[in-house]
Amino acid sequence: MASSEKPLREADPRSERSYAALIGAMERLGREVPLHELTITRVVKEAAVTRPTFYQHFTGIHHLAQVAALADLDRAIPPAPSGAGTSGRAIQEDVAARVLPALRHLQAHSDFYLNVLENGANVALFSGIVRLVTEKMLPDAFRAAGGSDEATGDLMRLVAAGVMWLVVEWMREGETGTDAEEMAGRVSRAIGLLVA
Repeated sequence: MASSEKPLREADPRSERSYAALIGAMERLGREVPLHELTITRVVKEAAVTRPTFYQHFTGIHHLAQVAALADLDRAIPPAPSGAGTSGRAIQEDVAARVLPALRHLQAHSDFYLNVLENGANVALFSGIVRLVTEKMLPDAFRAAGGSDEATGDLMRLVAAGVMWLVVEWMREGETGTDAEEMAGRVSRAIGLLVA
């Protein structure tokens, strides 16, 4: 190792536990309390950590809410299946299989996500959601369709942003709107048309 390189340090388990405790506290409290009413004092009490520990990980309530929402959504999206087909039907089935679990999760926890979206969203949150959708939900057919990496990446981000907006509108409709299965069908048909 060169003298200017620092040895890799192992992750501190206490830091990881406090980080996870803060995320969990936000997920619980975010279902009950609007973000503009939520205080750091309440979050650290719920997480059983100190205020300085909070600031070791997050800059404020909105930052924690955004990180918690992205982490929760990331866990809800299943890993991409390998070997998806490239026919229009195969693409639709692939997208539906990836989108449906996330939509069910969003529907079940809509109070938390709507609270974050309506009271703590910013460009960083939307960028994170677009990144998740691009990386975990969009079919491999986008990558196989050809074109430059830059053009394919741009197309995938455009589609991901559109999917995000459709889902946000769907969540805001609440009980009067379509269910998760119907919404997954809408998303998968639209992406299937684009890719085909």
